[in-house]
Amino acid sequence: DNIFLEEGVLREFALIENIAQSCAVGLTIVKMATQEKIERGYLGAISKLTIFNQAKVNDTVHTFITPIAQLGDMFLLKGETYVNDVKLVVCEVKLAVGKE
Repeated sequence: DNIFLEEGVLREFALIENIAQSCAVGLTIVKMATQEKIERGYLGAISKLTIFNQAKVNDTVHTFITPIAQLGDMFLLKGETYVNDVKLVVCEVKLAVGKE
């Protein structure tokens, strides 16, 4: 009864969504540390996507976000997701943030 699971396996789009959300949260934390408030954010693109493996029910997924570049309020980040030492997904995420 969960759209993210299929026969006990976490579907690929759930892992991609996890990376995109992790990028947004990480960027918000960084901006808060500099006293900047983010009012809204926009997902620009997901690129260079490679899916190596899938996670199963009860696996613990670890997601790592690495900033690659920034141009004003636009950011390019690399996301990687693992279960233990097994890489599941890697991609680049482009985000734009705005202030009120």
